[in-house]
Amino acid sequence: MTELIILTRTTRRPQYFQGLIKSIAGQSIYKNIHWFVCFERDIDGHYVRENLAKYPNLKSTAIQVHHHKWDKKQLYEIDSKFAEVKYHLRNSPYNLHLNTLLAEAKKYYPTEDIPVIYLDDDDCFSKPNSASIIVDEFNKNNEKLLLWLVDLQSKIVPEIEYWNKPPEIFHISGIGMAHTLKYSDEVVWDAKSCSDFRVADVLYKKHGAHYISDLLPKIQRKKAGGNGRMDDISKPLGKKQIFSYNGE
Repeated sequence: MTELIILTRTTRRPQYFQGLIKSIAGQSIYKNIHWFVCFERDIDGHYVRENLAKYPNLKSTAIQVHHHKWDKKQLYEIDSKFAEVKYHLRNSPYNLHLNTLLAEAKKYYPTEDIPVIYLDDDDCFSKPNSASIIVDEFNKNNEKLLLWLVDLQSKIVPEIEYWNKPPEIFHISGIGMAHTLKYSDEVVWDAKSCSDFRVADVLYKKHGAHYISDLLPKIQRKKAGGNGRMDDISKPLGKKQIFSYNGE
């Protein structure tokens, strides 16, 4: 069976990380998953390795990456392509870690056609067969960008008016897409917010998209917008909370 690559960044969020690992280890095809995790600080590496050790049958690779200092208040102005609107983007240098994780995955699978997805430490799969659905759809549409629905608690994206249409900024999520590892040279994450839109936009324009009408991942936090904050939940979510659409 085709393997699934998951790329994850984690920083000072051990409780969220435990929820994420439960959702990955609880997948029906977890033995076909290769999970690549990066962390910035030694203290993060401690909880990453401690939790991974609890799931010896889950194939994983953990690496330490360099912390990028950044100004949280600095904003960048960009023009909308669709209206006379200016968007303000934040610094997001932690996006660059995804380029490092992609390169690490490429070392393990230099020529293979494998689906790649992104789940941060405060995200999780929403049901036990989410990974299986992604792999099955990839095997039928491996040349295209795969897009599906994401539960952000306050809303589901893409919203109905953006569904089956080109990716749109603020109406797409980085945890709602997959691409083949073969496209890793085309996937360049930048250091500004909404980089997920720009990655999806590049792949869509070149390869087209296949839309999966299913809600496969969700955020663990009650409100979207971690934005690099090193916050955490008070205790890890249980499986009943994880494998539900509303997190209740």
